[in-house]
Amino acid sequence: MKKTSKISNKALIKKGAKPHKHSAVRMFAQMEEGSQTSAGSSMAEYSYLGKNSKLGPNAHLFERAQASADVQIGSFAVIKEDAHVLIGARIGRACVISKNCSIGRNTYVGAETFMAEDSHIGQDCIIGKNCYIGKRAKIDHDTILPDNTRIRRGAHMTKKIMMNLQKSKKEMAQALKAINPKINV
Repeated sequence: MKKTSKISNKALIKKGAKPHKHSAVRMFAQMEEGSQTSAGSSMAEYSYLGKNSKLGPNAHLFERAQASADVQIGSFAVIKEDAHVLIGARIGRACVISKNCSIGRNTYVGAETFMAEDSHIGQDCIIGKNCYIGKRAKIDHDTILPDNTRIRRGAHMTKKIMMNLQKSKKEMAQALKAINPKINV
């Protein structure tokens, strides 16, 4: 039996938004101009996909999850309840962003990274692939975490910790290209 997805007639889909015919957009979910969903993706009630943002194949925005403008969410990624992904952020393939998490502007989160509940990543950060960020952990702005990094529960990564490299925008872009050459910066 072929499964067809449903676009609710109570979803708030702005002119120019592109919900894929094989995605689910539930009632009161909101899609801004230029935003798009992909095959198998879903937006739960009251979730938000900002202007020019993309929800990849089989990716899911849970209730009240918000992806601001120019956000890219990779395939099989899950953004759980009340999580916020801010302008220009990139979320890699198969990431899990748990309940009440936030990801700052222009931050890149590598594939298969897991953020536990109530954790926060600042703006202009690069988080490598397969990282674990513990519950209530906080990572300050301009931080770069290499692949396979584990941040314990409640940890606070500050500017005094060695992983914060205080890179210029150009150096950050070069580091991002090193993590994933397919990313356009």
